[in-house]
Amino acid sequence: MLQAFATPHNRTVSVLLLVACGLLAVAAATLGISDNLPGIVLAFLSIAAFVTVLVHPWRSPRRFWLLAGGSLAAFAVLVLLCALFVILAKKCGPGGVLFGVLDALSGVCMVAAGVCPSPFMVGVVGGLVMLVRERHRTNTAA
Repeated sequence: MLQAFATPHNRTVSVLLLVACGLLAVAAATLGISDNLPGIVLAFLSIAAFVTVLVHPWRSPRRFWLLAGGSLAAFAVLVLLCALFVILAKKCGPGGVLFGVLDALSGVCMVAAGVCPSPFMVGVVGGLVMLVRERHRTNTAA
């Protein structure tokens, strides 16, 4: 993350991406994300812009592939945790503190799982771009 603000160029790119992230988030909130595809797409793009702030200085395709794989694994784990918390909440019965805690944890896991597709796409696109860039660099050097 420190690389994102280490040089003047990186700072400028990071600030512009943060502004884009904020504007996209405000637009998504204005349109609403409940059963509204344009709002959901804007929220997705806002998260992707925020993730790009953190990773835009990376120049290795491997780092991007790790980001994509990690976000895919996180998505799977979070969905499983969400299902587990729902099952446990139903077993303990409605009402009570434990039910409320398990229900809240289920909701948090589902929201967190909803964030995972954006870093996955940033990782895939970044990995492909860096792979092409690396191959282009080696072909022009030869």
